[in-house]
Amino acid sequence: MSTIRKGRVTISEVAEHAGISRAAVYAVLNEHKRVNIRVSEPIRRKVLRVIEELGYIPNDSARTLVSGRSHSIGLILQNDSELA
Repeated sequence: MSTIRKGRVTISEVAEHAGISRAAVYAVLNEHKRVNIRVSEPIRRKVLRVIEELGYIPNDSARTLVSGRSHSIGLILQNDSELA
């Protein structure tokens, strides 16, 4: 497997390299949540190895769209120098 690549690695690419479904990759990535698919320990280790080899980083924008939560906070500061 080549680890050199341009652009962001997707779950589909991780699934293809691991030889499993995207749903199984999703289950591994979200093992702390309730998911409808069970993944064996050898498959889980294989997916985690492929994730590391390919350099997969979760896409926060995609997670925000799916979950409806951004996990971002905003901060509004007043510029006192303009008040004088």
